Parts: sequence; structure tokens; C-alpha cells
Amino acid sequence: MSVELQGVNVKDITLPELDQPEYCNAQNSALWELHSLLRHYHPVVQKFAAHLLAGAPAEGSEALAHDLGRRSPSELFEAYSMKDMTFDPSIPSVARRKKGKFLQGDLFLNEDVTKFVKFHLEKSGVQVPLDFAEDIKSFPAS
Repeated sequence: MSVELQGVNVKDITLPELDQPEYCNAQNSALWELHSLLRHYHPVVQKFAAHLLAGAPAEGSEALAHDLGRRSPSELFEAYSMKDMTFDPSIPSVARRKKGKFLQGDLFLNEDVTKFVKFHLEKSGVQVPLDFAEDIKSFPAS
């Protein structure tokens, strides 16, 4: 179905008010949103987004599972409703990251920097704060 209306090709416009879904051109709506839905918190939304981005294949790795593909949108909405404040499927708990520990002894990972600092700290008669600016040019760049 391709009709010209005032210089605009109708097949490029989404027409959600049509009764026949195959003629409403839903594929021309906001497809750019599907990329962000790939990272959605709900795994079913992720599956549908990947399925649509792959071109809605009937078989293969991006095809929908039969339990999702055969349900109507209203059945999916009821099955994954948040009205009871439950999450289906349940969200796995996130493992907490351990905080890193400070290094004992030398705090510098680079051995050259450690030697450089130790040299200046061991100078005798240092009464003022250390000024590394004069020696920084001699330090080898890595």
C-alpha cells in the first residue's frame, strides 16, 4: 500500500488509527527507541526489542519463544503486570563489590616514581615542603 498525499509517501508514515495492523506501518514509528530497550531492566522487554530489531524473524536465535509469541498484548500486559508489586521473572540480587585495600608500603605502582620520591624524602636537611617542579623534567616519561 503506497499512496501519495501532498508529496508525502503514506507508506513512510505510521497510521495507528487503522483497523488492520498490517497496514498501519508500525515499523516506521520510533524504531530508534528499540536500541535503548535492549538495556531495559525487564528481560521480556529486552527479548521483544531484540526480536524487532532483527526484523521479527519466525525462527533462529532472535525469534521469540512460543510462550511469548502466541500471547496477545493484553495477556502479556496481565502476565507481567506490576499491580501486585511483584516482578516476574524475579530480579537476581546484585553482588556487592568489595572495596579495594590500600597498598602496604609503597603507594606508587611505578617503581621509578617510588625511587624518585624516596630519593627526595631521604635528602638531609629538608625543612620546607618538597618542590618536585624543578626535577620533574628529568623524570622519564612513560
